[in-house]
Amino acid sequence: MKFNGSELVFGIRSAAKRLRANAAYSWGHPGSCNCGHLIQSLTKFTQREIRKAAYLKGGDWKDLSHNYCETSGLEVDKIIKILFRFGLSVEDIIHLENLSDPEILKSMPIDSNTVRRNNRIHLIYYLESWANILESKLIGSRESRPFKNKDYITPVRSDQKLTFSK
Repeated sequence: MKFNGSELVFGIRSAAKRLRANAAYSWGHPGSCNCGHLIQSLTKFTQREIRKAAYLKGGDWKDLSHNYCETSGLEVDKIIKILFRFGLSVEDIIHLENLSDPEILKSMPIDSNTVRRNNRIHLIYYLESWANILESKLIGSRESRPFKNKDYITPVRSDQKLTFSK
């Protein structure tokens, strides 16, 4: 099952909102880095659970996503599977961790040459710009469905059936 794009957009905006509210941020911590914040917004995993899962396999999100194995049974692979179900690709994960997608960089409110992957405000701008781009692509598409309650997204765990109520 693949989620619709509106749910991903909401998760991205949720991550940016949490970061603006001063949620713990550390680029070197798999649970509170760029990808870690999006994972927290899309799932029920805490930063500690994400960190523990990532450390069991080892590597950064680029390595973890490249070495994804659907049948490993490892928590980190279950997390990555959830990201894939939201419509993300390995490239999206790598771009998020490094703040490097050219289309998103062009739409950010700052000079793309100044963007640093380990800067909280740059991550916030990146997430907000990414959400704007995705949302504009959804307008008029069959995937575009408004949420009834935009203040709440139903998080999921790797062992739960991945469904949302509409």
